[in-house]
Amino acid sequence: MASDTQNAIQNGNVPDVFEVLRVLLRYKKLMVQIMLGCMSIGFLIIMMLPNYYKAYATIVLNEQSINISDYQNILSGMKMDSMSVQTEMKILNSHSLALETLRKAELMKHPEYASVQNEDEAISAFAKNLAVNTQGVSRAIEIVFR
Repeated sequence: MASDTQNAIQNGNVPDVFEVLRVLLRYKKLMVQIMLGCMSIGFLIIMMLPNYYKAYATIVLNEQSINISDYQNILSGMKMDSMSVQTEMKILNSHSLALETLRKAELMKHPEYASVQNEDEAISAFAKNLAVNTQGVSRAIEIVFR
C-alpha cells in the first residue's frame, strides 16, 4: 500500500494541500455568504414562530349509573350524559379549581404571572389561557391550555 501512495505522489495524482487551501480561499466569500444566508433564514424562522405553546388533553367521562327509582318522572326527558358533560365543563372552568391549580403548580412565581397584583387577576389571566370544549355530542371534553 505504501508503494501505491508513493507511485501516486510521483505521478502527481495526489492533490497538494496548498492547492486545496487556495481553492477554498478563492471561494471564501461564497462560503461566508451561504453561511450568513442560512443563519438569516434560521433567525427569521425563529422570530416568526409563536412564543407560546399549547397543551392539549382529552377527557372521556364514564357513564354514570343512576339509582333513583322512576327517575324518568323526575328528570322529564333530560339526558344524564349531556348534564354530566356540562357539569364537568363547569367544574373545569371554575375559579376554585383555577386557584387550586395556581397554588399547587406555584404559577404565581412564574414570570407570566409576575405582573398580577392579587389572586383574582391571576385567575383571570389563567382563565384567558384555558379553553374547555366538548367534542360533538360525545362524552369527551377537550382541554387546551396556552
